[in-house]
Amino acid sequence: MTEKARLEPHQLSEEDKAEWLTSVKRWEVENPIDKVAKNPQAFGIGATFISALLLLHQLKDAPLYQPFLYAILFGGAMYYVANFRFVKWARRRDIYSNSLINQMIDRAESEIAVPSSDKEV
Repeated sequence: MTEKARLEPHQLSEEDKAEWLTSVKRWEVENPIDKVAKNPQAFGIGATFISALLLLHQLKDAPLYQPFLYAILFGGAMYYVANFRFVKWARRRDIYSNSLINQMIDRAESEIAVPSSDKEV
């Protein structure tokens, strides 16, 4: 069995591009992801900064490096959780997109195939 070459959306015809785009957008509306998971880097940096400020205020007697160390660990954990959610969502979106593209390839190949006639020459 031969494996199909991967077809990118920009290689589709204009009608197929429009159909692919509306289908993927419809899938994204049906399977939403929050803003935190769309930008995990900013969320991790923001969580680090805010937790550092809060810990500096709470840990007045602790050495200066300790609140920053805890804040970096907390920000890293928040980044990891948000990034994991985005990667999982993006993988599902890519699987759906690839299945749409493969359906369009199959449909285009079936339209190109010329039915054989019953007459023999």
